[in-house]
Amino acid sequence: MVTHTINANNYDDIVPDPGGILRSPSLHGKYPANNYVELFVPYLPIYNDRVIRREFPDLAVSRYAGLKLRGAFNAGTLHNAEADYPALLRALGSLHRLTVDGQPVPGVDPRFHYHPTREQAGLPYLVPTHNLAVGEHTLLLETSYLTADTLRWADYGAIYFYK
Repeated sequence: MVTHTINANNYDDIVPDPGGILRSPSLHGKYPANNYVELFVPYLPIYNDRVIRREFPDLAVSRYAGLKLRGAFNAGTLHNAEADYPALLRALGSLHRLTVDGQPVPGVDPRFHYHPTREQAGLPYLVPTHNLAVGEHTLLLETSYLTADTLRWADYGAIYFYK
């Protein structure tokens, strides 16, 4: 018999505290609806922005943080109207590799939005399940990160769902 450890933070419908920032990806639930499972991958600027700056040095940031002088001081963040948002989204999407049952999931492009209960920015992926057999399935998300000057891949662990 195979047993699995289920991380409650990977499922929005059973997470103990639905509010607050989480670092782990999540599904809406263990049972997909409408032939799709929606994976939410949190945007973590402290990690993601370092990789984007290294791998895509010519991309302009979407916001500036801190104090900026533009006629007057501006505290907090300042929107960059000249940022190439489609290119930034492609760059963020390139930080992740996604498989279901060990097979790459082609043609699944993320969007950028705020999680409805976490109030956290991130990338939702709609992963098709219509071609999967009835039963348990394993979704694996790998993400890239920097250690010193080396780009590495790490997995978030398996997230199980059932069709």
